[in-house]
Amino acid sequence: MVRTLTAAALTLASILMTAMPVYAEGFIDFYLGAAITNDSDQKVSAPGFSATFPIAWDTSVTAGGRFGFWFESLEWVGLALDASFFRPDKDLTVFPVSALAMLRLPLLKDNDKGFPHGRLQPYIVAGPGLFISRADGNLGTFGSVSDTSVDLGVDVRGGLAFLITKNIAAFAEYRFTHVKPEFGFDVAGVKFKTETTLDTHHIVGGVGFRF
Repeated sequence: MVRTLTAAALTLASILMTAMPVYAEGFIDFYLGAAITNDSDQKVSAPGFSATFPIAWDTSVTAGGRFGFWFESLEWVGLALDASFFRPDKDLTVFPVSALAMLRLPLLKDNDKGFPHGRLQPYIVAGPGLFISRADGNLGTFGSVSDTSVDLGVDVRGGLAFLITKNIAAFAEYRFTHVKPEFGFDVAGVKFKTETTLDTHHIVGGVGFRF
């Protein structure tokens, strides 16, 4: 699974690079905001034992960046590769890497002032994500535990971009991500497995560079 997802991400990156000659507008975006993860259940299991506990996740900072392009023949269709992070718990950090298909509505076009694709651009985005989740915890007398879970998840977004100049844009964006990581820990010779769901709402703002 990990090899397949990694190959898919590399394939998209290759497509982005090879298709650049036919792009109408390339972009690089950077963003920062808050990640709010819904409370969920955590299932803990070990040989001869299984229990489910409610867990309240923290609101955290999220930040990331993406690069991609809008097609020349279909200026409202684009592709992008995005990488970011958020921390729903002090012991858990999540790094999503998403392959995204994008749709936009080019508004306020003005060729004379350098805005042939619109100065105001509402957009929607969706795609699969490779979520790399790292859990690190301290169990006191039992010592420290850590594990990394790599899972396929979902990334859906909607936003509004405004071009301040023909090369610089500001944008605000809502993003929803879904992933179900699983971790394995060895505590005093007993192997535990934990499973949970991370449904996260991201509210971000950022700046983009168009070329």
